[in-house]
Amino acid sequence: MEKIFIIDDDEMYQMVLRRTIGKINKGIEICSYWDGEEALNAVMNMFENNEKKPDLVFLDINMPVLDGWQFLEELEKYKPDVREHLNIYMISTSLDSNDRQKALQNKNVKELLTKPLSIQTLKDLTCGGAM
Repeated sequence: MEKIFIIDDDEMYQMVLRRTIGKINKGIEICSYWDGEEALNAVMNMFENNEKKPDLVFLDINMPVLDGWQFLEELEKYKPDVREHLNIYMISTSLDSNDRQKALQNKNVKELLTKPLSIQTLKDLTCGGAM
């Protein structure tokens, strides 16, 4: 079974994303996290216990506790070769060119996607594209 992590503090956006992905591909397990710290703990436990890692991670930039950038920094300290294990797509409503440049320069980020994600983007990523 394929697994996706949604790391985003926006409850409504999480719900919409979960429902849309579920309609596109019913065989996907979706795990939701409200902040970067909660998600970081889950990912680190997976590495420590040799559990199946998520095939895709949708990581919001702006969140409480640990934002997307801090999540990446902490994860890279623990597991420097994150990209070999996780397909991380940052998601944001931000149109800030600094965010885009920072995401593109981060070796562990596949791409920065703008919210809301289109159905076609989700199909491309969840139906064999990135997984």
